[in-house]
Amino acid sequence: MARLTVICLVLAGSLNSSAGETEAKPVKFFKFGIVATDGNKLTNKGFRAEKQGKIKEAVSLYTEACQKGSGAGCTNLGIHHYSKGSADLAEKYFDLGCKKGSPDGCSNLAVLFENQGDSSKAEDLYSKACDHGSTVGCANLGLLHLQNKKTKEALEMLEQSCEHDVAVGCNGAGTVLENDKKLDEARKRYEKACKLGYGLGCSNLGVIEAKYNNIEKAKDLYEKALKSHPIESYQNLGYIQEKMGNPKKALEHYNQGCRNKEPESCENEKKLSAPN
Repeated sequence: MARLTVICLVLAGSLNSSAGETEAKPVKFFKFGIVATDGNKLTNKGFRAEKQGKIKEAVSLYTEACQKGSGAGCTNLGIHHYSKGSADLAEKYFDLGCKKGSPDGCSNLAVLFENQGDSSKAEDLYSKACDHGSTVGCANLGLLHLQNKKTKEALEMLEQSCEHDVAVGCNGAGTVLENDKKLDEARKRYEKACKLGYGLGCSNLGVIEAKYNNIEKAKDLYEKALKSHPIESYQNLGYIQEKMGNPKKALEHYNQGCRNKEPESCENEKKLSAPN
């Protein structure tokens, strides 16, 4: 029974793919504050207000910061509009953020272009973001290279972002290394992704541990990933429970996965339910 290896986070739903396959890019809209100009001080105030749940105040401060030249303010304003479903306004403010010196604004704008199917423009913007210090931009560029089968370039970017503690970069690097049969190296990247709080990194680390026959450890990792990524984790838990000789528990997990419309869980549930 195959398990799932999921390599990146997607804003509008999780990515259900086997190792080495990718779909839409992870939308990494980071909130941040930078102390420098008046505009950036306003961004910091907006960020603090948002942390306190004062959304209207935060939006007002981001707007003023953006008007005063803060790329961070424009970017965070774009994030607000994106979260409200206003893609056009999000694009407008990410573009302003990028032009006003926010590398993450460039990366976020690239995500929108990629989701629109313009991978060429997305690649240019990811490259600009990465070159100007957006470690998330580097991760997204690596994932785009991976999607385009540029494995060497992908690994370079993903490793670079992983060194700066971008969990999705660590997870992506682990996937490339796993595909190259470098399981010990893949294990280290997945472990870092998991420690950084990335549920799919925990799940993928569980896959590696299962390959090393560390079944209990694999089960613990799948359970850890269950909260953030239940669809993939139910399938993996079902697999591991079968391996542990617990068909009843396996069937329960497959049933949950199938309810979440995970096709392999449905297939395994049917097989396990069939009379001998």
